[in-house]
Amino acid sequence: MVPDPDYFREEDPAGIPLSFTVGFYDSQSLMSLASGVPLNGKVRAGESVFYIYSAGAESARKQTIDLTLTAISGNPDIYVSTNGKLASEHNYVAKNEEKSLGTTSLTVEVEKGQDIIVQILGASLQFGDEVMAEFSLVA
Repeated sequence: MVPDPDYFREEDPAGIPLSFTVGFYDSQSLMSLASGVPLNGKVRAGESVFYIYSAGAESARKQTIDLTLTAISGNPDIYVSTNGKLASEHNYVAKNEEKSLGTTSLTVEVEKGQDIIVQILGASLQFGDEVMAEFSLVA
């Protein structure tokens, strides 16, 4: 039996099809952030890269983690989740979507042993731009 492709399609009130991505992760499929170690990266407009930072089981009951994103070029946005799901524009506890170069700092409080998942999204500076965003990320 072949499933009907329209079975999973959703539309907004105007009848325009909505698109969405279904994904999963495990701790081995995301790039790890180590405390104080900068990671440099690039991401195209409309694409994402994901990172994970694990609050150690030996750490204090609650921890405050500072994340610093430095936009070197382009327009990278940052979204951070702590609920075990991939961070996104719709799932975050902290975010920054400013359209500027320079450094952005976010502070996130986590429980002992909890994972922080970070999404860096290459956002367009203008509609239709195919800009590569270059960045540095530090936890």
